[in-house]
Amino acid sequence: MRKLAWSILAAILLAALLVAPNLLWLERSSARINNIGATEVTLRIVMSDDPAKTVELGTLAPGASRFQWIHPVGEATLGIEVRDGAEWQPHCNEYVEAGMYRVEITVAAPDQVECRTELTFLNRLLVVDYLF
Repeated sequence: MRKLAWSILAAILLAALLVAPNLLWLERSSARINNIGATEVTLRIVMSDDPAKTVELGTLAPGASRFQWIHPVGEATLGIEVRDGAEWQPHCNEYVEAGMYRVEITVAAPDQVECRTELTFLNRLLVVDYLF
């Protein structure tokens, strides 16, 4: 009986440790960028904010993903730009705020980008998003 109680307590503590980082999403927003294409892509995030911001993400290898905290001030529109030769191709216009928003960006090619925004506090584990 005592061993069962310790097992249950350990499971509850492990669950709490896995869910606790989600509290960061209350005050922050994030983007998860996935390159599902066959070639590397160079990316940047552009936020129409006050003031407007550009976050250089660098080059993402095929099959790679990147987690990025974003820092809008109040309400903003998030866009992603993909370098195509000498030019930047703009994609997406996702509404974000300073906290609780997560934008999933999937890049297949410089002209094939999809974005999806969600409020993530309870439907996703930050630990999984950040590490994988």
